[in-house]
Amino acid sequence: MGPTPGVVTKPRQVATATTLLWSSIGLGLAVTILDIDHFTKLAPMAFFLVVELGIVGSLAFLVLNISLGRNWARITFLLISLLGAVPYPVLLAALFRRSAILGVANVLQLGMQIVALILMFTGPGAAWFRRSSRV
Repeated sequence: MGPTPGVVTKPRQVATATTLLWSSIGLGLAVTILDIDHFTKLAPMAFFLVVELGIVGSLAFLVLNISLGRNWARITFLLISLLGAVPYPVLLAALFRRSAILGVANVLQLGMQIVALILMFTGPGAAWFRRSSRV
């Protein structure tokens, strides 16, 4: 069965970007689990779980919509990433003080997100989102 007429196929770059973003969410969960003692010293476990579920759920919602070609989701992810860049150096330094593994994992997570953003905002990825938003 060939492509459906009028349907624009998702470029490989966007598929790769969404895979990187899903992987980033998974790595973020692993980092959180490894650092659970730190978080539960700051707040009760129930509060922490509600916040973590909200964050992961929101990110999953964005990645799903990015995968579907929703331009607003791509732009929202970019804006959240830019806002997160402001406190990042301080947070990263704190992670490395607690554990080199946490720090390295967080840098790897950041790298995946940067590559995903580049893939979504350049070349065929950018063109696909622009075209998708008009369909």
